[in-house]
Amino acid sequence: MNEKKFYDKPGFWILVGALNAGMSVSMGAYAAHMLYGKVSDVTLTTFYKGVKYQMYHGLALILVSLLMIHSSSDLKMYKIVAWIFFIGIIIFSGSMYLIVLAGINWVGYLTPIGGIGFVVAWVFMGYQAWKDFQ
Repeated sequence: MNEKKFYDKPGFWILVGALNAGMSVSMGAYAAHMLYGKVSDVTLTTFYKGVKYQMYHGLALILVSLLMIHSSSDLKMYKIVAWIFFIGIIIFSGSMYLIVLAGINWVGYLTPIGGIGFVVAWVFMGYQAWKDFQ
């Protein structure tokens, strides 16, 4: 009875990555059509940084999924990496969206936590891939 949960499967993380990439495109379009000219350049730059990092890490989730599919080792580290990327997207990009769209500036203190999560996830993913494919 050691059946995998839906979030342990690579397909789930491909879906989560694709949804984040699609949301990133939508948020970028929203900024271009609804925010441009209505907010300061600094505010728009903040929003676009959230958009950019959401796209990068949505694609990173898809990459983790592909590594899971092709790995012959235990997938535990890749699952951890996927969760860290996903939580990082929520904290990093989400905080930037909240700052711009809702004016909740204090969440800016959380943004670096998401960024640190991204760095940790990239390092863990690189290390695990190096172990798996050398």
